[in-house]
Amino acid sequence: MQSKILICLVFFLFLQAMPVHSADEDVLFPRSQIIKIQVYFWKKIFTEIKVDEGVFHDSELVLPIYRKISLTGLSNREANSQIKQARQEIQEKLSDLAQALERGWNLTASQQELLDKFYVGITPDELRQSMDRIRFQGGLMERFRQGIIRSGAYLPFIQATLHEQRLPLALGYIPHVESSFNLMSHSKTGAKGIWQFVYSTGREYMRVTPYVDERKDPFTSSKASARLLKKNFELLNSWPLAITAYNHGPNGLKRIVETMGTDELGHLIRHYKSRSFNFASKNFYAEIMAAWDVAANYRQYFGELDLDEPIYFQTVRLSHAMSLTSLTALLNYSREEILNLNPALQFPVSQGYVPIPDYYPVKLPYHPSGIQFNPDLARDTEAQVVSSEPRSVVVRSGDTLFGLARANNLTVEELAQLNGIPMDNPVIYPGTTLNLPAVSNEISVEISSRSPLTRYVQVGSGDTLKRIARTYNVDIDDLMTENRITREDSLFPGQSLKLPGKWLPYLKELETTARIRKRVVQRGDSLYSIAVESGISLSKLMQANGLTHTSVIYPGQELVISL
Repeated sequence: MQSKILICLVFFLFLQAMPVHSADEDVLFPRSQIIKIQVYFWKKIFTEIKVDEGVFHDSELVLPIYRKISLTGLSNREANSQIKQARQEIQEKLSDLAQALERGWNLTASQQELLDKFYVGITPDELRQSMDRIRFQGGLMERFRQGIIRSGAYLPFIQATLHEQRLPLALGYIPHVESSFNLMSHSKTGAKGIWQFVYSTGREYMRVTPYVDERKDPFTSSKASARLLKKNFELLNSWPLAITAYNHGPNGLKRIVETMGTDELGHLIRHYKSRSFNFASKNFYAEIMAAWDVAANYRQYFGELDLDEPIYFQTVRLSHAMSLTSLTALLNYSREEILNLNPALQFPVSQGYVPIPDYYPVKLPYHPSGIQFNPDLARDTEAQVVSSEPRSVVVRSGDTLFGLARANNLTVEELAQLNGIPMDNPVIYPGTTLNLPAVSNEISVEISSRSPLTRYVQVGSGDTLKRIARTYNVDIDDLMTENRITREDSLFPGQSLKLPGKWLPYLKELETTARIRKRVVQRGDSLYSIAVESGISLSKLMQANGLTHTSVIYPGQELVISL
């Protein structure tokens, strides 16, 4: 039966033009007839069926589509009731059609219309079997359209990451199916983020703790997904299988391949029966292919869209744990700006109950002049910028634009456009330097604050408030007030306590026994020239004299230099 449906429903594919793919893409992402039928179905769901609508279809091969219904203005209970009623009506019509064919009755117009959805020669028994395969699929048109708009913020970074890992750029369209690029997306199974990592898989590739959950970070999770997909491909040696494994799991899919004796996904979809290898797993690859077709050619389906601007950021790596309040005081960024770029920070950190861990790289809005420090605290801060050089390749004798594009996982058009090479005359010459896409838009900055900071301590086994107060020389009542503790016996191991008062972990007081040298300011002197001449850092010179970057010095002024 399935082979007959497969052959006779091919005409559906010509109702909608398929985008042209390159030969390389066809090799990497093959589409058998059954995959093409699935892609056709999902493109309709993504572009034609609204979110308050849905269609009833055959769950085995997704076609035929029996009926479209509207659920506008209905509650969940009312919608479920209408879906159930419509499914029963379709089942009854299939049953009546089977009976009419069995008894040789003349068909009504509606019966003939229903019969025309199937292949010629379908039997009454096959029609009755299809009654158990009626499935409802809700529309996703508005959601997909919004996902395309949101993708503008993240897709450049994702594609740069895929390029760095030498992976096909088409993999960057997976979040369209998983989350529509919604940062807040989460599933009933606990999957989170635009790539929908579940807890167990997320822990393999990222930090997932009560304080930091990097599954919710679109940039960190994109790097993790690239590694996961690359690992899937290395195990299964097929992109259709590697993508399907993203949904089903690589080891389970490998067992299916070994059981069936083939790695052709269309064959596995048609012939392998298992509760675990269900509708979602069987359709995942086709959904990604459909998302790729639609998103890459979105104007054809949705017209002009105002995509979100790409997000560029710079990364701060803290030299020690620091509260969000201290970080915002140190830097010229608001709490909202930092949290918007760092959705991985969990509630205890974002609300200031525990500090930002020193292992977590904090993302900040990109600024051409670098990290924006609070001028009042800049003198108490040391920063070291760590940046990567732009990527490029030098053309050698015998190189072609096609060869270099393929070697760097780019299309010829992408490489030509990046270097201003006209496509009607794509000539390159030995010795020419061609630009390549940036691997990442990160700029890493190591900072160490010398400003008075909030201090935290982690409760150990057997610790008491009295012991902690005595150890850190703080008042026990102040300690309880600072942490909103009402009982002395309410501590638990691993709890983070905020210590009252301020801490100067990096500011060394001048020792009274230290040798002190003085220097009289001469005409033409500057703080920088005096620091260089004296062999000390500018920050130490300013600290010793209570000066800032904006302080003015004058001839005859006496400065203290500490050795």
